[in-house]
Amino acid sequence: MSEDDVDIDDYPSLVAGVRFMKSIGSVPWFARAGEPLDEETIADAQAYAEALGFMDVTVAAVEWSEVASLADEADIDPRSIEVELATVLANEAAAEVGGDNVVAVMADTRNAIDKAVLPLIRQCLKTLDVDGNPDQIVEAALDVAQRSFQGALLVILALAPEDHVFARKFRLFERGRWPLGIIGNTFHVL
Repeated sequence: MSEDDVDIDDYPSLVAGVRFMKSIGSVPWFARAGEPLDEETIADAQAYAEALGFMDVTVAAVEWSEVASLADEADIDPRSIEVELATVLANEAAAEVGGDNVVAVMADTRNAIDKAVLPLIRQCLKTLDVDGNPDQIVEAALDVAQRSFQGALLVILALAPEDHVFARKFRLFERGRWPLGIIGNTFHVL
């Protein structure tokens, strides 16, 4: 799908969504993962957790070597909470730009994420010589990158507020991070 396929006057948020899709390659996917967290990243992570309904969480940095074990231990997997939010937002996006357009853009996004992010994740794991099951980590990282980008895209298509939970989550990826999950009162961010 390209900007030329739509009438800008009828679907301005769809055109904005297509432009956003073109930015996939410029996102610093996982580039700062494993580094100490800066204040802005901590604030973004807390805002995301609060938008999910979890107040007073502590944000902790995680290393690549901890990813597999933390994914298994997480009390709160944001995915389960986000499913309902994504359904509501997808319906709003469909009302704004049409259901077929939402489906087409989401399919295009999955393919683009695979092409842009998969090599970066594999290279990062190879460079860091990560122990454990790298295929499991690659699959998990790719899945969360796809869901995050698609969530941010739905925010654009549905004309949702910029502080929507999916926009907040995507800001963590724009900072080169990976939000893993909540264990107890700690939100773990790679």
